[in-house]
Amino acid sequence: MTSYIGAFPLSMVCFPGEIQHLHIFEPRYKDLVEDFRLSNSGFALIPFMNGKSFHLGTEVIIDSIERTYPDGKYDIAIRGTQVLKIHRLQKKFTGKSYPGAKVSLHKWIMNSSYEKSVTLNTLVAELYQLLNIDNAKVPSPQEFEISKVVHKIGLSIEQELQLLAITAESDRQSFVIDHLLKFIPEVKKMKDLQLKAALNGHFKNLDPLNF
Repeated sequence: MTSYIGAFPLSMVCFPGEIQHLHIFEPRYKDLVEDFRLSNSGFALIPFMNGKSFHLGTEVIIDSIERTYPDGKYDIAIRGTQVLKIHRLQKKFTGKSYPGAKVSLHKWIMNSSYEKSVTLNTLVAELYQLLNIDNAKVPSPQEFEISKVVHKIGLSIEQELQLLAITAESDRQSFVIDHLLKFIPEVKKMKDLQLKAALNGHFKNLDPLNF
């Protein structure tokens, strides 16, 4: 079943359950905020890059208005609710200044594996330690959801779009585990190169003829 809703094409991916913060300054999207700020209904956040929209997006609701500026701009927090198939994106929603989209629901199943959650907890903790990240919490296995770490584990936007298309959380867990098992060794290699470069810098003035 398809429906037609307001749309916000943006160069980012939002996942169900995730909170994102946006600064709204374009007049048409200020209109969108005005229309949806007091509504329980949502609009489609559609990944839009290099002049193209993607076939999947996320329905989001305005979770809170963080700040309203004198000139009508907004800082808002949005929360992803469900994944959408995007059948058509139009420049204007009926009777409005902002875009609209014809959409239908894409399944999003939360069937996580505790064993995979334990593995993910260990891998994400290792990655954060390698990168000296101390301002991001690693979810415990009991509360681990991919959406809580998805933008903090080195995924490209293309990988995030692939992840958004995966229906089951257990499969999304496997996707992220595979990514981290490849990404962490690359981070270690990079750290080793940085260390070697630093050491080379310390010793670059030594003259072998003096030994």
